[in-house]
Amino acid sequence: MFNQWPLDVLAVINQPFTGLVVLIDLVGTHHRSSHEESLLQLVTACVAGLLEENDFGCRTTENEFIMICPGQQGAQAQRRLSQISEHLWEFQQRSHGTCSVLFSWGGVGEQEKPLSDSIAAAVHRMNQINRNRKMNSTETVKRHRKVV
Repeated sequence: MFNQWPLDVLAVINQPFTGLVVLIDLVGTHHRSSHEESLLQLVTACVAGLLEENDFGCRTTENEFIMICPGQQGAQAQRRLSQISEHLWEFQQRSHGTCSVLFSWGGVGEQEKPLSDSIAAAVHRMNQINRNRKMNSTETVKRHRKVV
């Protein structure tokens, strides 16, 4: 795991990038407490544990992380994204009894695109997934109300 400045440098250089970009957001952590600080340390360790040898990862904001996995394309990138998703779900489930952890994530596989565009696409994907989740959740509540 790196600080954000190498990511800023890579985005400015903007060389063509081929690989997987994954954005991970820790939902609902916007106020500081000692409990939250220890939770963020656990999450940082979790994300760092997802990184493979040639990957780059950093914490971009207090509660957001980015993983850049160069060279991952097509089915290989999809398998890697599924693997990352599984680990995040498992972390959420394991921590459910001790603290409330909810991740939001989105990933995109890119081929020969500027890194800044790839990061923007991952942000867009995560936001799109969040909107779909909220819409599905709202529709489920509406259906439940009709039944009751």
